[in-house]
Amino acid sequence: AGGGAGEVSYLAWNNKVQHILASSSLNGTTVVWDLKRQRPVISFTDPNSRRRCSALQWNPEVATQLIVASDDDRSPSLQIWDLRNSISPARELVAHSKGVLAMAWSQADPGLLLTCGKDNRTLCWDTNAGDVLAELPASTNWNFDVQWSATTPGVLSTSSFDGRVGLYNLQQAAAPIVSLGTGGTGDPYGAQGGGAAAGGPRQPMKKAPAWMRRPCGATFGFGGQLVGFGVRPGMFSVGTGVGDPAAAASDKPTPTSLTVMKVATELETAETSQEFEGAVTTGGGDALKGFCDIKRGSAEAMASKEDAETWGFLGILFEDDARRELLKHLDFGDALIAKEIAAARADAAAVEAAEAAEADAATAASDAADAAMAAAAMPPSPLAQGPVDGNAFFENLPAETAASPAPLPPPLPVDDGMDFFSTLDENGGAAPGPLPVVDVPPPPPVDPIPEAPEAVAARQAAAAKAAAMAAAANEPQEILDADDAAVQRALVVGDYRAAVAACVAAGRHADALVLASVGGAELWAETRAAHIAGNLVTRPYMRVISAVVAEDLGALVRSRPLAKWRETLAILCTYAPAEEWGALAGVLAGRLADAGNAHAATLCHICAGDVDAAVQHWMGALPAGKIAPPALHSVLEKAVVLTRATGQASGAGLSQLAVSYAEMLASQGQLYAAISYLDMVPDGGDAVTTLRDRIVRGGAAATATTS
Repeated sequence: AGGGAGEVSYLAWNNKVQHILASSSLNGTTVVWDLKRQRPVISFTDPNSRRRCSALQWNPEVATQLIVASDDDRSPSLQIWDLRNSISPARELVAHSKGVLAMAWSQADPGLLLTCGKDNRTLCWDTNAGDVLAELPASTNWNFDVQWSATTPGVLSTSSFDGRVGLYNLQQAAAPIVSLGTGGTGDPYGAQGGGAAAGGPRQPMKKAPAWMRRPCGATFGFGGQLVGFGVRPGMFSVGTGVGDPAAAASDKPTPTSLTVMKVATELETAETSQEFEGAVTTGGGDALKGFCDIKRGSAEAMASKEDAETWGFLGILFEDDARRELLKHLDFGDALIAKEIAAARADAAAVEAAEAAEADAATAASDAADAAMAAAAMPPSPLAQGPVDGNAFFENLPAETAASPAPLPPPLPVDDGMDFFSTLDENGGAAPGPLPVVDVPPPPPVDPIPEAPEAVAARQAAAAKAAAMAAAANEPQEILDADDAAVQRALVVGDYRAAVAACVAAGRHADALVLASVGGAELWAETRAAHIAGNLVTRPYMRVISAVVAEDLGALVRSRPLAKWRETLAILCTYAPAEEWGALAGVLAGRLADAGNAHAATLCHICAGDVDAAVQHWMGALPAGKIAPPALHSVLEKAVVLTRATGQASGAGLSQLAVSYAEMLASQGQLYAAISYLDMVPDGGDAVTTLRDRIVRGGAAATATTS
């Protein structure tokens, strides 16, 4: 076939239409052949000059576009032709200073073209913009061929007249060159063979290639915002071969859409946060205690014993008498009730005794008043009238008056004897009948002869002597052993210390304590200490007595078995002063933590009011890795409630926890809730300040869609 005179310099098949072939010749003519028709269909040359054509390439995506290169040093440009208008080239690329020997159009990115020329330059072009994107390092000789890798985007090779092949990667700027060739060593792959790495351009590419371009994507932003981008439906997507071909050939970028929206992925956590925030905002102890009771009930319903106990301890902190409620919670409620009942009975007995004493005093006062009134009503006693003047007494006596005769007794009945004979019976005796009653007066009493005073005294003395002798005869006999004798001898001379020592030696500790209480404060303290020390091993409760007496509860906390930590905490509730309570509970918590009982240690930290230590234990109990929002929310609830109960402002652990939770809330779009939690730690440091400022600045952001 003939399409014009001249030697053919290059052939290239059309990438889209299989029966279309293009040829270039040294006389500057380019011919497009249709093999179905078996004849040329289009022929064109440079209208300005008939320059030599050294190479040509079809556009991988646009079937009507091709590019023609010239090795003429006078015109080393590249011309892009569109067969729909073959009068003149559509675009001309100029950068080489001498003729172009070879070129290759990228199949992965139709916008990239490689060229190499006599000026020892190998360039990568952006055919859409007409700019040079990258330049490979210069070779020692001309590169007569350049090719893209058919499998790996961005990798290319060059061939030079000195027998070397260079490998390059456009994505690795300033990387060392890998050269393949004989190099005079007999190694067919060269002295640097192996192809372990490929060189790169001198500078990074000015534009990302198409194979790195993502058709769509999305990312989360601050404040629960989701930003997404993608190709609009129906538009052309580079690399897919669908859509409007003119869009890829134009200088305009592919139209895409950018969408900004708010997304909440943890709705349940957000609702729970609002419920908790409401309880905290109320601010009163009753509201927080009610919240603790609700959480405790929920934990019990879920069979979470440790969580229920934790909320129980937190609720106790809001009681008016927290220590009393804590004793009841530690299973010492029955002992506490018995103590309170005994104290109430003692108080009642004291009140009754006081009332009885007041009644007796009132009765005595009333009797004394009655006696005084009676004495005032009686005539004065002669003895009470003072000394008597005898002369005046006898001179003032009244005249003697005749005494009236005493009444005579009634006369006795007179018996004239007439009735004597009438009363005789047949035998001449007196007939039976009642005898006459004669009223005989009783004889006058006879006064006893008074006993002499001497006889009375003698008789009384004899009776007293007989009673004393009888008492002496009945007196019990003292049987003293050696110990009793030693104690008694010491008491006789008032040596209480020796008496106490004798009692202790005899094992009579109660007697020793009684005697020591009489012997003075020093002897009492020594005896009590010796008694406690002698019974510490056999009587464990003596350790408690020793700590209470010596006011050294710290030693008790450090020495008691950890298995009885509840009992130890109850002892602190009963005896620890308010200023030492927190420190002692912290010591107990430290021992429990070292022993691996994290839950018990946390409860003691709650009692001590140590928020940071409690937060550390709660966070340590969470699973490793990314913490789930509900778990983080649960820890923050406890920490905030403990902070409100103890009146603390903030701490390192609480600040970090508040920042983490506020970030989670902000990621759900709950910006105002996040601010409220950050306000709970006003002295949280730079992290809290930075996050608060970021939330405030992002608070005005709204959902938007931009194209």
